[in-house]
This record gives sequence, C-alpha cells and structure tokens, in this order.
Amino acid sequence: MSDDFVELGYILRAHGIRGEVKVVLDVQDPTDYLSLSGCYLALNASPPTRYKINRFTLAGKNQAIIKFKTINDRDAAETLKGHTLLIPQDALPDLGNEHFYYFEIEGFTVLTPEREEIGKVIRIDEMPAQDLLVIDYKSKEIPLPLVEEIFLGVNKEKKQVQVHIPDGFLELYAEEEE
Repeated sequence: MSDDFVELGYILRAHGIRGEVKVVLDVQDPTDYLSLSGCYLALNASPPTRYKINRFTLAGKNQAIIKFKTINDRDAAETLKGHTLLIPQDALPDLGNEHFYYFEIEGFTVLTPEREEIGKVIRIDEMPAQDLLVIDYKSKEIPLPLVEEIFLGVNKEKKQVQVHIPDGFLELYAEEEE
C-alpha cells in the first residue's frame, strides 16, 4: 500500500440487498467524513482501487453504511468484505497547527523545553493503554508515552515537537538497550 494513503477503516460486511456495505471506522471523528465523495479500497497487498460514494451514513459509534456508485446488489457488496477503506493523505481534513495526524510528525525534530535537540520522531505506536512517541536518540529507539505531561506540543511549520523528559530517563533507557 502506498504511503500516500491513510486508512479510515475496513468493510465489515454487506448491508441490505441494494449493494450497501457496513464499515468500521478507525477515526477520531467520523462526522469529518460525511461529505466523502470517493475513497479507495484495497485487500491485503493489492493496489488500491477508486470507488465513488453515493451515500455515507453514520450507523452507531465508529461505523457507517456506505453505498458505492458501482456496487448495486448484495452479491457485489459481499465481495468487498475485509477490504481496507483508504483516502489520499491530501484529502484529510486540515487539523491546523496545534493538532496533527500521527504520520505528519514522522521525521520531526524532538526538542526539550530548553530547545535542546534530542533526536527525531521515528513513528507513533498505537498501544491499548496509551500511544507511544518513538524517537531516535543516539541511534536507539526510545518510546515516550504520548501524554500531556510529556508531549508538550507540535510546530508543523518548523517540523518540531516539544517534549518534557523526566531526568535520567533517556540515559537509563539507552543503557537498558545495550
């Protein structure tokens, strides 16, 4: 799958007899996508295929019923079960400078409140208890809890994130890895 796409969710099953599908959404605010006119579907490693959307209706918490333009019966809808629902990154709603999508800050410089450079953001790992900001610190991967006491903010224009790291944490973690 191309890095230019963002996963919105997946098709759970066919819904009804007119070609609609029930989708599980993995987004913070499903209402941001009500006006979606099209998306891409992919299964496993297959290349994404574009589909136009006739209707997108919310159906409970983080679920929606979607009617694609070219899918007109239940049999056709059943073939889409398990497909991943994707949209291009540039089609995502703008979150402004204060908020961000996780993929946006990969590669950003990590700074302390004193403006000391610590390293670079490698990725964010989504975990059940809390998400982790994984940074490259002296060629070692260091996971930092993505909580407001540690993650202080982001500046998209300067490609920087600011974090407060407890005294000795980086050194202790770096030693444990050796």
